[in-house]
Amino acid sequence: MFEVLILSFAFVFGIAARQVNLPPLVGFLGLGLPSMRLAPALACLTTQARS
Repeated sequence: MFEVLILSFAFVFGIAARQVNLPPLVGFLGLGLPSMRLAPALACLTTQARS
């Protein structure tokens, strides 16, 4: 579920970057880098909830 959420937000950020005449990669990286730093913490929370 986390991956789908991140990909959706990355798509939106890519479209937003394109609207201000930046390459979509800027939007993808703008969301991708911070979200991957949060991924271990969020994964820990989801595995604890399943147990």
